[in-house]
Amino acid sequence: MKKLKVFLGMALILVLALALVGCQQPTTTPEPVEPADPEQPAAPDPAPAETINWVFNISSTGTATSPFGKTITHFVEKVEEESDGRLQIELHFGGALGYGASEMLEAISEGFVDGGDMSLPHIAGAEPLGNFGSMPFLHQGYDEYWDWLDNLLVPRLTPVLEDKWGVVPFGAFTFGQMYLLWNEPLNEVEQLRGQRFRVFGDINVKFFESLGVNVIYLGVEELQGAMERNMIDGMPNSNTLIGQLEAWEYYDYRNEMGAVIGSSLFGINEASFAALPADLQQIVLDAGREMTLAGRDYLMEDDARWDGELPDRGMETHYVPEETLVQMRELGKDAWIEWAAEEGGLAQEIMDETFAFIGIE
Repeated sequence: MKKLKVFLGMALILVLALALVGCQQPTTTPEPVEPADPEQPAAPDPAPAETINWVFNISSTGTATSPFGKTITHFVEKVEEESDGRLQIELHFGGALGYGASEMLEAISEGFVDGGDMSLPHIAGAEPLGNFGSMPFLHQGYDEYWDWLDNLLVPRLTPVLEDKWGVVPFGAFTFGQMYLLWNEPLNEVEQLRGQRFRVFGDINVKFFESLGVNVIYLGVEELQGAMERNMIDGMPNSNTLIGQLEAWEYYDYRNEMGAVIGSSLFGINEASFAALPADLQQIVLDAGREMTLAGRDYLMEDDARWDGELPDRGMETHYVPEETLVQMRELGKDAWIEWAAEEGGLAQEIMDETFAFIGIE
């Protein structure tokens, strides 16, 4: 009985102690939880920005590793970087989509491709003003040519391409110096009489005909076969095509004639361009200007490389005498005057402005 009383007393003490501790703890009321509203579903994750895909056809005027190919690749990489991948451009080199150099203006204009290159002399059959892209012997050196191209020709051609063809030009590439690929060193104009030379562009044809050349016109896609079958004795061309065609296998001399061979413009279908948001349009135009300048650096690097490599490949560079070049330039000037007079209109205006720009009487 005594033990029971002791046990009950200890239990009572324990109960009182626990009650005292409970009184010292603050009492908190849990926050009410709002029930989910079945009428308001959770907001979805934001949709990613739409990706726009363009397809560019690059005609057979240069490989992907040539200065020409590096130039358009530079543009594509810059656009994709600056747009955070919102604009993706798929390049097809060597006319892989089936459009040759002479067809590119119409292919872009009709929207068969979103864009590509337009070699100005090659598109002259469709747009005669493309002849201005190659002015043999009227320009001496790159700097003079690029000054005229940037500040006169491109501003004059842009509204024609946009309004007449629905093509937005966004950059340019110059194919380099004009070399006469031949098995003789050129020292006198009389050497050229009766020679079978492949020549492109209406005015180039007139020019070389005035030198007594038997002119043969072939598209750039046909040159390899023509050389293999000995259909031509030679041709004026640039380092880009010398490398692409491995022309040293057929010709001993690269005759330096003190001229620039011509340029290509890059263009975009106007509807494709207009479908872009304003910020992407600006990125395209800015990247095009940067591409144009970068292409000139690639070209100069390539010129220096070929100067070093061609002797080892068996092709000698011969510098045509200055007095011969003067004679050729006079003939070239007459060919241009005759063509502009026949074409009239805007062609005559651009020709007059060109002669004033470069100081020709």
